[in-house]
Amino acid sequence: MSNGFRLALHSWTTDTTPLNDMLQAARSAGYDAVELRRLDFERCFEAGLSRQATVDIVVASGMPVGILGTEYGWFFAEGDEQRRLFAVLRESCEIAVELGCGLIMSAPGLVTGTVAQAVDATRIAGDIVAEHGLRLALEFNSQHPLVNNAGVLREILEGAGHAHCGMLLDAYHLHRSGGGARSLQGVRGEEIFAFQYSDAPPVPASGVRRPIDRLPPGDGVIDWNEMFGLLRATGYRGYLSYEAPNPALWDRPARDVAAEGLLKTRALLARLPAPNLVNPLEEPCMSNVTLAQANAIVEATLTDARARPLEPLTVVVLDAGGHLVVAKREDGCGILRYDIAFAKAYGTLGFGFGSRTLASRAGKAPMFFTAVSAVAEGRMVPVPGGVLVRDAQGWVIGAVGISGDTGDNDEAAAVHGIEAAGLAADPGA
Repeated sequence: MSNGFRLALHSWTTDTTPLNDMLQAARSAGYDAVELRRLDFERCFEAGLSRQATVDIVVASGMPVGILGTEYGWFFAEGDEQRRLFAVLRESCEIAVELGCGLIMSAPGLVTGTVAQAVDATRIAGDIVAEHGLRLALEFNSQHPLVNNAGVLREILEGAGHAHCGMLLDAYHLHRSGGGARSLQGVRGEEIFAFQYSDAPPVPASGVRRPIDRLPPGDGVIDWNEMFGLLRATGYRGYLSYEAPNPALWDRPARDVAAEGLLKTRALLARLPAPNLVNPLEEPCMSNVTLAQANAIVEATLTDARARPLEPLTVVVLDAGGHLVVAKREDGCGILRYDIAFAKAYGTLGFGFGSRTLASRAGKAPMFFTAVSAVAEGRMVPVPGGVLVRDAQGWVIGAVGISGDTGDNDEAAAVHGIEAAGLAADPGA
């Protein structure tokens, strides 16, 4: 993480590099995750690899997948073609679940139509991703005939009105659309599901639907203090995905390209002013559960547990960074319960959703979760009882893990304690 942002490497930045080599380049450079495309999987299929074998390559790399792309075109497709593209979307969702990735992305593609068509299609797509417990980020392309600015994208999303759909904004396309960083003004962080970035040349290529003249950040004309500063002011907390397709970069070793992009990004982020100076009128965001709140959660939880009554419990409260704030173990509670409760809370923070969701996904992708458990050094228990703590704005400020009774009762006790402390509980679905 760099200055509050998690950084991901987009596979288009190293387009001519085989998938496994791209993953290793991202890992070597130090990215927090990768963004993969549908095309990456299709290339593996064409090379004779099965879907499972391709998933295994990604899992074995140890790199989390923060965002997974599906095939474009469904915004305006009709009939058999729309049905085919939605079948691809369903498979992309299945792969995302197997990889522990919670976010699918899509752009309009090369075809066009009307806003009404895109609204109707987005409702269908939103239902598909919702069936898999995922979210869908839609991107505008500054060179598309219709979906070419943030205003049109918001019109589509507002028309669809689907809770599982949000915006993917790209610094390059914000610049090329003419709105630039100022397009972020008035946008709430929860509306933005993903953010891609690369720099733009002084004279960009014209007449190219999918431009490949993008540059490493700081090498072009975008004002990154303004871009990243206004993005942070929205409260956005998702990935920054480095997407810089350019033949000049493809000709270089992937590890060099990945490392250069990360270093330049970190340097730009380091120049940002303190968060509360980005917008002096904005209320500062709460970033961590306080000791007083953690104590209130634990006391309310244990009081409720004795009233019900439940088996003796161990309750652990972690801050948003996974650091212990408070832990209490009731008399008669087994000595392993602390480790289990800690792992429930820690795994919940690591994935960004409650352990009930982890439990559901673990059953569908056991190999992935076995690998993740090793990476997390055992600090993940995918059963109910790990609950995210959110503030009034919806930001994660910590997590509660409970062990001692059944998973369902552990979870219910955590939810009661969090809500009794005046905070929002997110146990997953």
